[in-house]
Amino acid sequence: MHYRWKTGMLAWVMFRITGLALVGYLAMHIIVISNLHDPAKFDATMGFLGSWTFRLLEIGLFVVVLYHALNGVRIFIVDFFNGALFQARLFWILMAVGGVLFIAGAYPMFSHAMHWKHIQQGSAHTQLMKPAGGACCQPDAGKEASHD
Repeated sequence: MHYRWKTGMLAWVMFRITGLALVGYLAMHIIVISNLHDPAKFDATMGFLGSWTFRLLEIGLFVVVLYHALNGVRIFIVDFFNGALFQARLFWILMAVGGVLFIAGAYPMFSHAMHWKHIQQGSAHTQLMKPAGGACCQPDAGKEASHD
């Protein structure tokens, strides 16, 4: 038997792939959270989570969640509102809505990621982020020692 790759089959396959991707993300999230009791692992993890690379990966996660959610809405409409008659059209309408939502959500995420990329590459912004002389980070900095 040979299946024809129509809209319904494409939606079904992509729904399964994004579902597996979300399960994989959830597993990694649980592993990362459970390893944060060690200060060295915590510092390494926070360093990666603050990187621009991770911020770009967040955009990928956004795509996966957005597709999975919108296709779930499509399945709900097909199952409960006799949407099987117009399921292909509904798929493309929801993908257009998803495209608009992606642009609205990914633009700030991408611009934030690029901001952090420039900071990590040592642009002029890093000088603004560092305290002058480290005075803010030391207790009693700038105060005279009192000897009672």
